[in-house]
Amino acid sequence: MSADLDRQADLASQAVAAEQAVRLVTQGEALQPADPAAAARLFRRAAEIARAAGQISMTVGAYEREVQAWAAAGDTRRARQAADRALASMEAVEDLESRVALMTNVATALGSAGFDDEAIEMLASVHAALTAKPGSDPGTEAAILLNIAVSETKRGHTDSALSRLAAAAAIAERSANTRMLAAIRFNEAVAYSALHEERKSRAAYTAAFRLYREAGADDADVASAVRGQAATLAKLGRFAEALDLYRQAITLFEQAGRPDEAFTTRIGEVMSRHSHGASVTPDELDDLESQLAGKPAEIVGQMSRNVGNIRMSLGDLDGAERAYMQARRAFQRLGRPADVASVDSNRALAARGRGDLAGARRLLARVRRVQEERGNWLSVANADINLAGVLEQLADQADPPRMPLLRAAARRSQRAAEAIDRYRHQLGTPADRAAVIRTVYSGMFMVGIRLALRCGDTEQVAALIEHARVQPVLADPAAEDRPFLPPMPVAAVGGRRERAVGRAVLADEAVRLGGRGARWLGWWLNPDVIVGALTAPRGTTVLVRTVEDELATLAAALPVPLQEERAAAADDGTAARAALYRTLRGPLAHDPDMAALVASTLPGPVREAAEAAGGYDVSDLDDASLLWPITRMLLPEPLRAELSEAHQRGRRLPLIVAPPPELGRVPWAALPIEDPAVATSSVRLVETADVTVALPVSLSVWCGQRVSAGGGQGAALLVTDPLGDLRHLRTLNLSGARRLGWNHEPATRAAVLRLAPQSQLFVLGAHVTPGTDADPALSAILLAHPAGGQDPVTVADLARVRVPPSCVLFTCDGAGAGVGNEWTGIATGLVWAGAEWVVATVCPTIEDKTAASLDQTLLDSVARSGPREGLWTWQRDLAAARRRARSTANAPLRWATAVVTGSPGVSVSSGS
Repeated sequence: MSADLDRQADLASQAVAAEQAVRLVTQGEALQPADPAAAARLFRRAAEIARAAGQISMTVGAYEREVQAWAAAGDTRRARQAADRALASMEAVEDLESRVALMTNVATALGSAGFDDEAIEMLASVHAALTAKPGSDPGTEAAILLNIAVSETKRGHTDSALSRLAAAAAIAERSANTRMLAAIRFNEAVAYSALHEERKSRAAYTAAFRLYREAGADDADVASAVRGQAATLAKLGRFAEALDLYRQAITLFEQAGRPDEAFTTRIGEVMSRHSHGASVTPDELDDLESQLAGKPAEIVGQMSRNVGNIRMSLGDLDGAERAYMQARRAFQRLGRPADVASVDSNRALAARGRGDLAGARRLLARVRRVQEERGNWLSVANADINLAGVLEQLADQADPPRMPLLRAAARRSQRAAEAIDRYRHQLGTPADRAAVIRTVYSGMFMVGIRLALRCGDTEQVAALIEHARVQPVLADPAAEDRPFLPPMPVAAVGGRRERAVGRAVLADEAVRLGGRGARWLGWWLNPDVIVGALTAPRGTTVLVRTVEDELATLAAALPVPLQEERAAAADDGTAARAALYRTLRGPLAHDPDMAALVASTLPGPVREAAEAAGGYDVSDLDDASLLWPITRMLLPEPLRAELSEAHQRGRRLPLIVAPPPELGRVPWAALPIEDPAVATSSVRLVETADVTVALPVSLSVWCGQRVSAGGGQGAALLVTDPLGDLRHLRTLNLSGARRLGWNHEPATRAAVLRLAPQSQLFVLGAHVTPGTDADPALSAILLAHPAGGQDPVTVADLARVRVPPSCVLFTCDGAGAGVGNEWTGIATGLVWAGAEWVVATVCPTIEDKTAASLDQTLLDSVARSGPREGLWTWQRDLAAARRRARSTANAPLRWATAVVTGSPGVSVSSGS
């Protein structure tokens, strides 16, 4: 009897404690908007009471609210302590499902408090525990994946976030969980927006809106999706449509009783209205600022910064400063120094506008210091480029300008380039890097190159040009996540000291690749201007030219990259044949018989359109006349004079060309050195220079520091026609070579990767699929699958194996020049895998008997003389043959689009 009474007393006591805890939580929720710190203390008292009463779920829930309250108060230290208390309280929970639910809630609270890395780690462990148990709830798994993706998006890991969201979506679709699927699409939209993929983002927001409606979600969820659609439209410049959606979202938030969200949306509506050209009055902005009183610090910070931006654009610099200071104080309360620094960047712009250049300089220096401490390299780059602008303004206050300040501005712009390189490589995924190139590179490098030109610092121009094409270097080719080494700083000239401190020196790398006296020639271009820089032992020469129609004219005579054909082609291949017809008519291919044959397969309108693709009909030009404007645009006149003089003396200059991807398809070997209109004969670049196409210098230097592994004992591995549809390559022959492919052992992935390390020379005649603009490293060799069909080996796959030191690729665009913002074709993958020199093409190739004959003579030349001398000798023979008598067999497209690239390693003797 006594025991029963004791149990009843305990139950009554627990009920009283639970009621008291619930009351404290209710009070805290009411108090939190006005005083989040006081609310946090109430939540902690509630948690302690619930814990004493043995109410574990209630305890964890109260601590979860404490985390969120301290985060709202800006006290991240106490927020983390509350999360630790919540985790400690869960130790008594034995049921896995309950433990997973509680840990998920705490992790979500940690993420909202800014502890995204900790939230990701906790949720990942929860996910592992859940999936290890058979029969776990799929809805819970989808929710965990969704929450991990939310934190990953906030941390910039968007590729991983999208992958997790795709997995969560598959679970939600199988279980017909429309509400969950709507939330997943919503967060996909957020991730796509972070990647600047605004059209994909808008499509995902639209899907989320439809699914929220189908699921009967409340107006607040629907409004969030509508607001997302509005934001993406605004980013695309479609302000009128954005305005309508913003207003719909405001109405829905108000109907849902969410005034703070309605207010936040109103700021977006005002900014879109302002961008659309509609008037936004100072009184309206004053009204918005007055409504910020009593709002959570997060809203005050974000909204005040937006109001400040509007006031800046209206010329109200004092009002902008006032709004920025309000945002700054809010972010300080939240304990977010990076956001404080971001606001200070805006304040610096306002200071510049007021003429307070010294104040702007102080602010930007502080911003840079804070952001560098946190590794926020994009913000560091923005601070540096703005500091460069301030220093230039200070220099221009004197007449003539103060050169020390101008030089300081130029140096600062180069630091910005180094920071943006670090940020770009830190992202790790090609899609993220491509977004940075689209949105940041052009403007930032334009400022830096302009400042260097003003100072007359041609060597800095050359360094900045090379920065613009720096490429990722795999730190560990075997790692699944493909980590990258940091890019090297670049200098045009320097001695041993520069290389010793990890700086890539263009002049030194030119000599290493090309030999004594080698020059390094690189270019940077935007839609209006092309800047070339020639770094020679005696210094750097710069060429600045306006971009006219030369490149478009050349493009009209070149084969279209495969991915462009596929994008435009109907199922019957009409567009691909039209592109081939256009090329065959042009002077670089010079094959009227085959052009007529292809023309007979084309409808009349298609043929007519192909004849003047892009408005450029090149069929009446000879190849030297077509290419001479390219020569004038890309080769500085002093270099042309040196080349001509050396040629007259029977010598050739070693020349390292370092084109950006936009110039990747130029037929370098065939460029005429003299104006065909006045020259008695067309001497080509390859006859006056030993031309090597450089990998981006950071990659070239890193690969050059490897110990040269040498090849295996076998003479050569010859892989031809793995899929049985490249008839012109079947006749390739190399004495003593091990053969795979047509009529021999199948050219499977396993066979190629097994035999390649055993050889001194790897010769590949196969289909290559190009990468994409978002991921050039998806380029792949198409080998035979043992069960039939294709078995692609990608660039990333190649980086995990070892290949011979010399490679020859008889493939379409094996160099990877046709796509993307990076040089990441099959040739790059082979260099990653240990190749020292790779012969490849920069264009699609024409497949016929002429190609078969020429390929064999190239292979014979390489076998005799090695990849570089073999290629150059073959090209010089064909250039000389073309001077004697023009024919299809010596048309430039047949030989000039082949290049040699690579980076030899360090040779070590067997006794070392």
